Amino acid sequence: MGSIVCVDSKPGSAHALARRGHAVTRIEDATQASAFFERPADLWLIQEGAGATRALRIVSRLRTQSGADFPILYVTAHDDERAVLRAYEAGASTVLTPPLSPAQLVVRTGRLLGKDAPAGPVRGEAHVAPGTLWHERYVLEELLGRGGCATVHRALDRKSGQAVAIKIAHRATWDSAIRERVAREAKSLSAVTCPQAPRLLRFARWQGHDYMVLELIRGSTVSDHVRQHGPLSADEGVDLLLGLSLALFSLTHHGLVHRDLKPANVVLRGGDPADPVLVDFGLARAPDRDLLTDPDVLVGTIGYMAPEYVLGEPLGPQADLFSLGHLVRFALTGKEPFPGLYGYDLLQRMAQETVPIPNAIPDPLRSLLQRMVEVDPERRPAGPGELLETLARSVAQDRKWRLEA
Repeated sequence: MGSIVCVDSKPGSAHALARRGHAVTRIEDATQASAFFERPADLWLIQEGAGATRALRIVSRLRTQSGADFPILYVTAHDDERAVLRAYEAGASTVLTPPLSPAQLVVRTGRLLGKDAPAGPVRGEAHVAPGTLWHERYVLEELLGRGGCATVHRALDRKSGQAVAIKIAHRATWDSAIRERVAREAKSLSAVTCPQAPRLLRFARWQGHDYMVLELIRGSTVSDHVRQHGPLSADEGVDLLLGLSLALFSLTHHGLVHRDLKPANVVLRGGDPADPVLVDFGLARAPDRDLLTDPDVLVGTIGYMAPEYVLGEPLGPQADLFSLGHLVRFALTGKEPFPGLYGYDLLQRMAQETVPIPNAIPDPLRSLLQRMVEVDPERRPAGPGELLETLARSVAQDRKWRLEA
């Protein structure tokens, strides 16, 4: 367990962390925080309360005056994108917005401390167990994943006899944004019809929960595959890039930008890099929408987020190409762009500095990836169509990376 300094106006957060075995020092009056700057701590939890200016000043002073290199978890007083941006600008490592359950706080704190925190249920989550009959048709089996908006289960469709995946959104009565996100994902999936996206079989509501029945994709995510088997070869990287480019081309054809491309959102069907499936379309939308309409993007995908998200500039297909370039770079190297950086430091670095693609990756693949991860979107390929044309020329004329890998 870790030592935590908790600056808040209510005792609930401190008590929840203390019950999990953390050594918690609670500061009720934010004006007293400076007295604790020199004391060793593994993490600071700062809750905004009624005094945003004072709370942000504490974050800034921790980063500058005391030279803190430990994580700072910041909780805003309101679910507001500007409050999230201000907290990151001050130096927070992670920013959460209300409503915030004790389970969410405990899990996020555990992850920041590098502990194995159990991913317990969150507010509004459907309380189901293996064997549950969902909507009088689907027998729920294994829990495949749990997120802040939904749980995903493997299930048996009694009508068709097929194995399917069911994504059950948390009860929407307490957070309309959850219902909007799930509806947006269902609409995107219904529009995109290509092998690189899971088929949407049904979208319905039962017992206050919106849910989607999806094609069950058997395989591992890119992040899990690299962790278990090591980086991909250059040839496998080309296959991965080609498959995901086809998925983005289909999205662009329907006027959508995915906005959340990352290794955890790509499943390799059967473990084959040549058959990637892009999942989680909850953030996909038209390319004329910007970051400030979705604060959840800022919190969730900093390491793969295009600079235009951060700068509030108009979004286009080039934003997905930036994320795709970094995804393939990770698959080929197993390394994050700036190891050791997190939160605002990583956000700022990604928006200002083009990450060099390692020379060990052979041309022309390396040169193509370098174009894709340029900070300036005008220097990237114009969209998935141009990317596919470049790949087609390279594959037809020169696949020397096969020989050099």
